[in-house]
Amino acid sequence: MKKLVLILAALVAVVAFAMPLFATENIEISGELTFGMITAFDSEKDGGGFDNAYIDIFLRPDEYNEVFLEFGWAKAWDYSYLAGAEKAVNVNYFSLRTDMGAFFGLPVGLVTTAGVDSLYTNKYEVSGHAYERTLIRSDIDPVPWKAAIDGGSWQLTAALGWGQTDAAAAEEKGSKNDLGLYLFIPAVGPAEIEAWYLAENDPNWKGRLGVSAKADGLMGGLFGVAGGFVYSLVDDSGGPGDNFWGWGAGVGFDYMSGALGVSVNGNNTDTLYQLGVDLDYAYGDFGVIAAAGFDFSDAAADTFAGLDVGVYTKPGVGKWQVGYLYRPEGSGYAYSWTPAGFYGAAPAAAPDGGLYFMVDIDF
Repeated sequence: MKKLVLILAALVAVVAFAMPLFATENIEISGELTFGMITAFDSEKDGGGFDNAYIDIFLRPDEYNEVFLEFGWAKAWDYSYLAGAEKAVNVNYFSLRTDMGAFFGLPVGLVTTAGVDSLYTNKYEVSGHAYERTLIRSDIDPVPWKAAIDGGSWQLTAALGWGQTDAAAAEEKGSKNDLGLYLFIPAVGPAEIEAWYLAENDPNWKGRLGVSAKADGLMGGLFGVAGGFVYSLVDDSGGPGDNFWGWGAGVGFDYMSGALGVSVNGNNTDTLYQLGVDLDYAYGDFGVIAAAGFDFSDAAADTFAGLDVGVYTKPGVGKWQVGYLYRPEGSGYAYSWTPAGFYGAAPAAAPDGGLYFMVDIDF
């Protein structure tokens, strides 16, 4: 506890010291906290912890430069946390971003970033489960250098990294090389499109080639559709087999205060893998949720993966939710719609589900 207090005190001191150096409008702080607990009424099967716990700080000393820092907390809260192993506050990202386009008066936007940063594709889902993107979304994290070009109707980001070799990879030349190209087109009719090639920690620059599209607010805002596909050129991609490929598609319906989502995905091992159905209905500051998941993989013991029901209230930008998560006994599939469902390796915490409590704020 003393270590955590000292780290937080140091963080406050740094921010307090920086305040006189920068005008208030040149400092921006944002972040998210999502915390939950779940109990199966058996202490050996309970779980709890953070799904998201981070603070982003943007310092802008002048009109061209921005320093970005992200402080993050450990996600899991288990016995190792209580022993002090996971109390540390980590600096997840620390980078300098410079608007070269504005500084040199270029006809296109150009922002360069160097330090510890990342390049992620979009969260393009229109459903609550987001199964349409869980197999598709790709990233390079961390990446030491990237440049983003903004042509107005399109945006292209290039990323490159080398020299990140650690002791474990010291004998494997180039094993930490990164290469990325990411193209985003915000408007093609009613849709937005992204395409990418991202290679992370590969000596031969082999990575994931993908594309996704999303059209939201169709028919006067009644529904949206989204889908994507990814193919890995990595010999051992970490997915279900070499040369992994995956697809996903989703549809969301919004009417008055209710939202219904349906999403599905598949891969080279199971052409039809996951399917989710979720419903969220709000009445004023209160709401109810109900969601069910299905697992069509060959390894599944049961097609029905689980059910998540709950009620919530939203005082301002915060959210407090209580519910019950049910998973079929012995399914081995850590189904959950809300982040409170499980933490760590699935299904280590509450494998059979249970009563859960969750809070969330995005600021």
